[in-house]
Amino acid sequence: MMSDTARYGIDPTDPDGDPYLVPRPEGQWMKADEALQRIRELEEELNHQTLMLEESRAENERLREDAERYRWLCEDSSRIIYTGSFFKGDGGKADIDAAIDAARGQDA
Repeated sequence: MMSDTARYGIDPTDPDGDPYLVPRPEGQWMKADEALQRIRELEEELNHQTLMLEESRAENERLREDAERYRWLCEDSSRIIYTGSFFKGDGGKADIDAAIDAARGQDA
């Protein structure tokens, strides 16, 4: 693991072991180790937000696919799903989605 000094360019102590001070955005000063802790907290929050964004994008893609299936069905009122003849399976969502996707592929 990379040291804080190498990673952030901040060494929490001077050669005598005294804490360095770093400026805060508000113009005040804080100890370098406090600044490093705040940086770690911000990185953790950023990682969390990044994960949430990735999960949201994946959910958006799933919803987009569902919406495309629905719009495809609505485009032509003659498209009717007959249980047992249009698709195989127990009629669950995955089976219905697969049947619709196959039919959409035939239209292309």
